[in-house]
Amino acid sequence: METLFVTQSIYRTLLDVMSRPGSVGTLTESSFVFDDDELLAIAATLLDQEVKHTVLGDELLADKIGEVTGSKTVPVERADYIFVGGRHGEGRIGEAQRGSLNYPDHGATIIYRVEHLREIAENPKLI
Repeated sequence: METLFVTQSIYRTLLDVMSRPGSVGTLTESSFVFDDDELLAIAATLLDQEVKHTVLGDELLADKIGEVTGSKTVPVERADYIFVGGRHGEGRIGEAQRGSLNYPDHGATIIYRVEHLREIAENPKLI
């Protein structure tokens, strides 16, 4: 499967999930091109040479993202995208750029790797 078609499919899945908070999507296509690493697949879909990123908790992933995307690695407070590959954001997420109601695009997008999701209640409510 060609990388272009894989990233297009991933982009459609991301749009669908991000436009429906609380929904879950699957990135099955990523295993064919991106060594079965969903965060790398998302990075390859969203990043290019014009955006800045940082990776917390996974140095190997940081190296791979730089190689695949050409995106510049910067400190958390300057990153457009923050990828959290470990179990936590190393207490650094609070340093991320914040958007506003008028300019939400000025804030960083934070993408976490989670091992599994579980349902808390039969009809969970978002608070």
